[in-house]
Amino acid sequence: PIAVPETNAVSIYQAIPNWNTVSVVSGTVGTNVETRAAFEARRGLSVAKNSTGPVAAILGNVLAVPGVLSAYVYSNNTANPVTKQGVTLAAYALYVAVVGGTAAAVAQAIFAARGPGPPFYAGNTTVTVYDTSPGYQPPYPAYSVTFEIPAGLTIWVAVSIKNSTSVPANASALISGAILAALAGTDGGPAATIGGTVYASRFYGGIAALGPWALIVSLLLGSANSPAAVIATSSISGTTLTVGSVSSGTVAIGQAVVGPGVADGTYITAGSGSSWTVSISQTVASTTMDLVVPTLNDVSVNIDQLPGATALDVVVALV
Repeated sequence: PIAVPETNAVSIYQAIPNWNTVSVVSGTVGTNVETRAAFEARRGLSVAKNSTGPVAAILGNVLAVPGVLSAYVYSNNTANPVTKQGVTLAAYALYVAVVGGTAAAVAQAIFAARGPGPPFYAGNTTVTVYDTSPGYQPPYPAYSVTFEIPAGLTIWVAVSIKNSTSVPANASALISGAILAALAGTDGGPAATIGGTVYASRFYGGIAALGPWALIVSLLLGSANSPAAVIATSSISGTTLTVGSVSSGTVAIGQAVVGPGVADGTYITAGSGSSWTVSISQTVASTTMDLVVPTLNDVSVNIDQLPGATALDVVVALV
């Protein structure tokens, strides 16, 4: 970790025309490249990937691909379809979900650890790979490797902090930064992953570390996996949300709006009945939308989803 230097400790080491002074505006303390826990996890996967066939070997091989951020592997070893965290797998199907890396490198990593075998889950990405094992001559045997590139699952966070004169003016930005760092794992802890569970308690430490002023009154999570309401045949024109029908729940002010083409950070700010005002001007054709309110202590993530958030998805209140 490298501390942010004081302004008076910063100087220009090489002259640049018309550049006379330099100062530090802001910054955060860095973190170790790899924590002990992260090293142990990587070591276990690197050992597993040396074998062929087991789910752990496939997972380890995929996670070793440059650029891969998260992966999940599951094998249905039964003669019947099974449903695993939002995804239905055919009999004996192998499910692989990957975020990051190039499709060709990911497919080759899957094939190297699995080889020809059970059918793949009908994912959204298919790549042709070739078996270049010793003994084969061109043209090499070709196989189709299919895997899933998960959609993003926005995690909405509502944080209440005890109000006091010591709370800085940029408290919301600092708290949002701590939450996003925890989600991404850049704070030294585990990152949110495909098929995992996001716990509200994961964010306590990062927020508390901001200073004695950061006293958490409550911290709640929400996602489209557990919406407060679902609205069908609904559209947005400018800042007007027109609700066609309410499939479940109740529409209310303060709810986040999630759906195809809906801008991140869209909240309902006013309205009633079938006409509501949203916080961001946009155009969204008629579709089904989820309305989200953070009311949970944890969010379960499906195996075809990758949890994430931006600063727009974090609401900080002083109470």
